[in-house]
Amino acid sequence: MVANSAPKASPEDYLRRHAQQVIPSRLCCRQALTNRMSAWRAPFAALLSVLLLAGCTETGTAPAPNTAHENGTNVSRPSSAEGPFRVTSVTDGDTILVTINGKSTPVRLIGIDSPEVTDPRKPVQCFGQEASRRAHELLDGTQVWLEYDPSQARRDRYGRTLAYVWLNDTELVNQRLVNEGYAHEYTYAAPYKYQDAFRDAEQAARTAQRGLWSPTTCAGNTN
Repeated sequence: MVANSAPKASPEDYLRRHAQQVIPSRLCCRQALTNRMSAWRAPFAALLSVLLLAGCTETGTAPAPNTAHENGTNVSRPSSAEGPFRVTSVTDGDTILVTINGKSTPVRLIGIDSPEVTDPRKPVQCFGQEASRRAHELLDGTQVWLEYDPSQARRDRYGRTLAYVWLNDTELVNQRLVNEGYAHEYTYAAPYKYQDAFRDAEQAARTAQRGLWSPTTCAGNTN
């Protein structure tokens, strides 16, 4: 007599057992994938933040470049400037002698006024000696270029040539003396080419209390 064999599994039983084996496996795979994605998410987010910050910097939040040269000026010598001419002597903070065509020529720097040291009609003014000494430091033994200004006369009433004095391509002596506090900005009769730049230089010197603007020297009053 043949023993009764085990009852055949129904299709429903087969599907149930298959699901019990496959679903946990798929759950494990899904968890592994989730863990792997989490591991990559942090460095990707950091990289994305760096790129976004770089983009913001390039679209207008970066600080404006500083256009001033190291010597305190923010202009450049034009091709129309004449020279170089040898400086033969320094009279004071705003007047020098240069050799032009073999002749010693007095030059009065346009747009500035330094305290007097050589005017026989006036006593030596506050910070005059310091301004004259600084002009000597900048100009003794040098060659300069002269820039003339059509808005100003070529000579003043004393016969001095009126000019901007350049030491090189970027160093305008007139502006540097104002910026360092050795001279005031000075407009004689009509606005001149570098008037705005010189007034900005004077304001910078005043704010920083440099030179004649210091309360320990003249506090701006050189008379």
